[in-house]
Amino acid sequence: MNHPFGQKFWTWFFGHSKLQGESFSGTASAAPAHLPQNLGWHVLVVDDHEISRKVAGVLLQSMGHRVTYAENGVEALALATVGGFDLVLMDIHMPQMDGLTCARRIRALPEPQSLVPMVALTADLNDGIVKQSKMAGMEHILSKPLQKSLLAAFLP
Repeated sequence: MNHPFGQKFWTWFFGHSKLQGESFSGTASAAPAHLPQNLGWHVLVVDDHEISRKVAGVLLQSMGHRVTYAENGVEALALATVGGFDLVLMDIHMPQMDGLTCARRIRALPEPQSLVPMVALTADLNDGIVKQSKMAGMEHILSKPLQKSLLAAFLP
């Protein structure tokens, strides 16, 4: 099977992602009640790096989920305002509007848009980032590069 980034990349990629969940209480959110269990989620992937967006998209689509992309927090906030997402995967460090600011603004939207589960994505994983992510309204944080098995923990 041909992989979009090549077999060597995927082998490296799947072996280098970690989950930082100890600082977050609870477990991954259950599937929204309005979504039948056999259908995939609609996930908003927000990252300023094209390869990171594509990797997340390929992983999500391989698990049967629909993906919409945004390159920064400004685009993500506009999309989240319209709603219709079951999960937001958002990079923390982005131009125009960073992921933490965007997460706070999404949480300030009216319901149901403000209730969308959000998972922070970062290559800069440290205690300060974990704390800031939680304070901004992120339920969990995943390190980059993403690992399919850890990403799957957040999805049905």
